[in-house]
Amino acid sequence: DGTLNDWTTDGIAFANALGHPIIKGSRIVGLEQGKASSKLSGKGLYGALRSPGFVIAEDSLLIRAAGKNSMVRVIIDNFQLIQDPIYGQLQTHPDSDELQDYRINLSMWSGHNAYIELLVGDFMSGGDKKSHEFDLAAEAWIEVEYVLGFDSLNINVPGISKVNRQQSITMAKQHWIDGVATPQEVMMLNNWFSKKKPLIPELADWQQDQQRRSRSLYDSGFVVGVTDGDHIESPVFIRGSLQNLSKDKVPHRFFAALSDTSEVYNKEGSGRLELAENIANSNNPLTARVMVNRLWHHVFGRGLVETVDNFGVQGKIPSHPELLDYLAVKFMEEQWSVKKILKYMMMSQAFQRVTKASRSSTLEDPANIWLQHYPVRRINAESLRDAVLITSGNLDTAMYGPSVPVYLTEFLRGRGRPKESGPLDGAGRRSVYQAMNRNFLPPMMLAFDMPIPFSTFGRRNVSNVPSQSLTLLNDPFIADQASKWALQLIKEHDSFEDRVKRVYMQAFSRQPLVQEIDQARGFFEEQQNLLEREVAIANLDYELWKGYCHSIFNMKEFIFLI
Repeated sequence: DGTLNDWTTDGIAFANALGHPIIKGSRIVGLEQGKASSKLSGKGLYGALRSPGFVIAEDSLLIRAAGKNSMVRVIIDNFQLIQDPIYGQLQTHPDSDELQDYRINLSMWSGHNAYIELLVGDFMSGGDKKSHEFDLAAEAWIEVEYVLGFDSLNINVPGISKVNRQQSITMAKQHWIDGVATPQEVMMLNNWFSKKKPLIPELADWQQDQQRRSRSLYDSGFVVGVTDGDHIESPVFIRGSLQNLSKDKVPHRFFAALSDTSEVYNKEGSGRLELAENIANSNNPLTARVMVNRLWHHVFGRGLVETVDNFGVQGKIPSHPELLDYLAVKFMEEQWSVKKILKYMMMSQAFQRVTKASRSSTLEDPANIWLQHYPVRRINAESLRDAVLITSGNLDTAMYGPSVPVYLTEFLRGRGRPKESGPLDGAGRRSVYQAMNRNFLPPMMLAFDMPIPFSTFGRRNVSNVPSQSLTLLNDPFIADQASKWALQLIKEHDSFEDRVKRVYMQAFSRQPLVQEIDQARGFFEEQQNLLEREVAIANLDYELWKGYCHSIFNMKEFIFLI
């Protein structure tokens, strides 16, 4: 209808969508009218403008738009469909300083729910239309005069309603300054500007203020997130069948099993905010109980409720129900602080106990349900990789930054294989910063039960299989880190005992026993006899220490919390 009624904005580019000033010399001669623009506060600013949801009833969408490095796309059933030819071309990329008409064919999606999205920026990079990486160019901008649904045989371009001359110019100017002017107000101001031709200083101050405010928001950084959508109520799929829908649509509300079903959410918006508030409400005990149980699971290797993903009737009953309730209440009282509740668990006697079971515990509680001793646990795949890096002195502890591409071995082949491999050591970054390509997962991590990242896992499988020992013996990453560790030891320490002590402190955080130093000497003597005929004397010391460091990585004490 020529307005932005019910359209929603995200980011800062569309903070002032209507009425870009037309300036000649030092005066305003008018305002661009009848279109939404992202460049009022400057180019290259992130932003999105989204239409309300609608049901596709026409076969085409006509967009009159201009822009650079930006896009208009149609989202079908809340899902961004991939590009043609499979699903048809549901997006267009304006590339002109002047308004032009673009058409999107919707004929194959009649009857589906959809909304239209204008994005500053594009998913094309360097002309590669298959790129899925969002690119916000410094000169990116977009503006749209209208978006019109029509049938191919019947099209009428909308016009803007006539201006009510009785409206206040002062109010219209204020609305324009605040970025909420209607198309009618823009037309009225356009006429007023063309007659009065006000000087530019006041406008320049306003423009600088808008750009400064937008730039400060932009420089503060953005994260990937979601924006609130329309209030759409859906029917129930009876017995899960999409062909058998309930007559009445269900209002937005919290889970019926946990709340009064008569309390429905606000009629505006998606209801996500109300849902989040219900989930994190202190009157809802389930969230805190599930969270502290998962934290207990990570600290002790088994949750107070062993089935951490299932608190229902099919799950296990709590081993310590009163403790679970106490921790849940304390967690909420501590403002839901994960760090504080973890510290509280680790300061407990249960956490600080030895791993050796007493005779009575072995007889009366062989599964150690009552935690008479701390359970022996193998560290997970990510922790093992980080432990190897920090032991060898090559862990980069810097926080944040981009992910590091996966290292591609010669066996990782197949469709979609990345063009370039990441470094063998992952640039020394912690495992949390290693990129995960679902078709090319790191073999070492998989050997130690890293879950395949197709779904979430509250509790991982923990296996003890020969492939793990073979991985520690033969994986190139382990061998590379053993080599770097050996070079560091040779460089920093002279005596044999000093080096062995340093190895034990780095790997196990303790001093070696006398018999362990003797065992190290025996290892070196045996290896020296084997290597003297194969390795040059100049490299013998390095080869011996590399082999010794490699053997430390294979010790049970290194991969188990004992």
